[in-house]
Parts: sequence; C-alpha cells; structure tokens
Amino acid sequence: MAGEKKKDGIFIIDRAVFLMACNLSLNAAVSLLVIARGSGRDNATTSWSHNAIAEYAGITRKRATDAVLLLIENGLVEQVRAGSRPQYKIQISELEDDYIFLPNSIVDGASDEIAPVRRLRQMHNVQLMRLFILLYSIHDLDNDGGMPPAMTKKAQKQDLTHLYANEVMSVFSCSDWGYEYSWPWFARSALFNDDATGFEAFQDGMRDLRSMGLIEAYGYVYEASVDDAEIVGPTYGRNVVEDLFEQLQRESSNRFNLQENGHFAIVPKHIKTPDFRTVMRLRYRPHTTKTSRWFALESERDSYCRKLLENAIGLETAKAIDREDDY
Repeated sequence: MAGEKKKDGIFIIDRAVFLMACNLSLNAAVSLLVIARGSGRDNATTSWSHNAIAEYAGITRKRATDAVLLLIENGLVEQVRAGSRPQYKIQISELEDDYIFLPNSIVDGASDEIAPVRRLRQMHNVQLMRLFILLYSIHDLDNDGGMPPAMTKKAQKQDLTHLYANEVMSVFSCSDWGYEYSWPWFARSALFNDDATGFEAFQDGMRDLRSMGLIEAYGYVYEASVDDAEIVGPTYGRNVVEDLFEQLQRESSNRFNLQENGHFAIVPKHIKTPDFRTVMRLRYRPHTTKTSRWFALESERDSYCRKLLENAIGLETAKAIDREDDY
C-alpha cells in the first residue's frame, strides 16, 4: 500500500468513470473508490492495490484482483507498473465539473465504526452505493447547508403560530411538519432521474442511507417561503425557549401551551412569516476550508438567535419582578 494520505482529507473521482464502474459490478465500483482514496496529488496515480481493497472493502484478495482487472479491461484504470508493488493510473477528466469530491473517511471509517464504503458493499446493492456517492455531487454546505432544500417538501401543511414579540425579535412555533422527497425536484435532476434510478428507488435509497446514519435531517428557519430566501438559523426545541415563557407567565394571566415535540424559530422582528424547512446533510464530511467556513457560519447563526433569546429572557424577567413587586 502507498504512504497514507491524511485521514481527514479528500480524494477525487471522475463521475462518469465511477458510473461506468458501477455498471461493471459492485466490486469494481468499490475497488475504484479504494484505489482512488490512495491516489496522489494528480488524483489519478495510485499504488493502492488488491491488498488495500481487501483491507478497506472487506473482500478477498482474489476478488479484489479480479475487480481491478475488470477496471483495466474496460479502460477505466491503466496499470503503469507491474510486480509485487503495482501502480495504476485512474482515468479522470481535466474538467473540475466532472469531479466528485469525497472525504477519506468514507473509505477509512471514523473511530471504531465500519467505514461507509465497506458497510454499503456488505449490502450488495450497487444502486445504493451509486446513490450515496452521487449525493456528494450536490452536497453544498456553503450555500445550502447540505443537500438542495428543494429536495424535500413538507409532508403536511405548516401550522405557524406567532408566540412572542418585543422591539427586536419574535418567537414562532410550528408543529412537526415532517418531510417527503420532492418528485418535481427529482424529475428535474439529470443526475438521479435516469434509467438506473426511479423515484421510488431513490426514496427507498434515501431512507436506507438515513437508517444507516449516513445522511441526517436538520430543521432550519428561512426568511420566507420563497426559493431565494436565506437561512436565519436552526429550529429549536421546547427546552431552549421555555425559560422565556416561564417569565411571561409569572404573576400574569398569560398562558402558553408549548408543544413537547414542537419546533421553535427565534428571528429578528422584521421577519414576519418565517418558513420551517428540512435540509438533508451527509454525515461524513471532508475537513476542508469550505467545511470550516460552513461550521463558523452555523455557529454564528446559532449564537445570534440565542443572543436574541437571552436578551428577551432578561427583559421579561425584569418585567416579571416588577409585577411581583406590584402584587
């Protein structure tokens, strides 16, 4: 095996080459991913071979060797050095738009977990492996916080309630709206809507990936229910906002029935109709500048919303004390 690449880094594959490997066999697709994980700066030359495939994918060396030979026979990989320490060159486009950027951890695993590529291979479902890898093509932390928001839609009508407002902020609540995958989005997606993946298979695959912990669903609050609305912050649970409503009820006739499983939005007052949405996010993410920038933005949004809430709690606590003094 070649020298180790950083475990928290990335490797790159050519989308078309990967799809052709999937058409050959599951072992061919898995083998391509493993040897690409060991590629050098050119993202093509690799000394990772059947030994690495056997180690990371959990298949026998003979099957690993057969898979590499299949890749070579079909022109997806070229052997540039033979012998006991072979070297290969993986076909890759010169156009960055053809690339899929993948975290090393999908091959290496994280902590004591079985790596995603190995787990998916054990399921013997090449279409699920294909779906998992292709999701990285549309995963945009910078702009969407994960998958495109249009990928999902609300399973039921949003029940929005304006619970509280002061001079600078408001709190809204929404019952659990659930989510479904959007057929219109899927139909427009040339990446998924092809002969290999129907909508039902796509939905089943997404459910399988979520049950495996490979994708996760997150609630976000947007400025409005329009396509170009930006994220204000995350949704919060009852435990985050209940201190505010306890102060509002102290020595007061105000009563609030906060749903145990409700979702709450903390927004600046000028946002009148916030929109609650579900965003899907891949769990295994590369440690890159983009990831760090996204994490910093997530923290900034959360801190902003919590500061609004903290100030509101301080304001309403002071009012509650005044009411008690008057009483």
